[in-house]
Amino acid sequence: MKKIIALIFSLSVISVSLFADHFGVPLPEGEATTIENFEEGYVWVHAGEDWDRWGGSHVAVGAEQWRKWRTEGKYSLHMIYGKNVDGAQSLWYTDYPENETLDISKYDFIAMDVYNPSDLGLVLGFCMQDFNWDWAQSETWVWFPKGEHTLCFDLRNIDLEKRKTIRRLMFLMPTETTSEGDLYIDNIRGYKN
Repeated sequence: MKKIIALIFSLSVISVSLFADHFGVPLPEGEATTIENFEEGYVWVHAGEDWDRWGGSHVAVGAEQWRKWRTEGKYSLHMIYGKNVDGAQSLWYTDYPENETLDISKYDFIAMDVYNPSDLGLVLGFCMQDFNWDWAQSETWVWFPKGEHTLCFDLRNIDLEKRKTIRRLMFLMPTETTSEGDLYIDNIRGYKN
């Protein structure tokens, strides 16, 4: 009987820890809709040195579909960053075709699964550009340590009209690092209002 009670207790602790390990704003209750799962569709790329003319130095060095870590399906997005000092930042993005845009106006929150294999804590921002290439980003940046986590971003500060015609989705990492590293993202989903 003691073994059964110990097993039930262990399972309850594990279950709570699986759902409690998130960063950013609290995860909303209710059903989520998958926006991007990296299984098919749009290509994600890194913003390299060619983006420097648009602002601070960008030191992302790679983005690729990857099987090493994922939370659903066969693939995740493997994002590689370089040495990142003196205000440099890393940015990864996907563009939608000119005749197609993404409408995320019905979502106030975006959540995603992330794996940080580095001992370094990282920071990510969720950003977008609309059909006119106007920039918008989540109100808060999300910090997360080593390990597997769920990140949740609040989009309520972004005008609904901007969220109706998304042309480019982006992740921006301003974290200063002294060496190269990588992280993995999967299962980007939106939560309804």
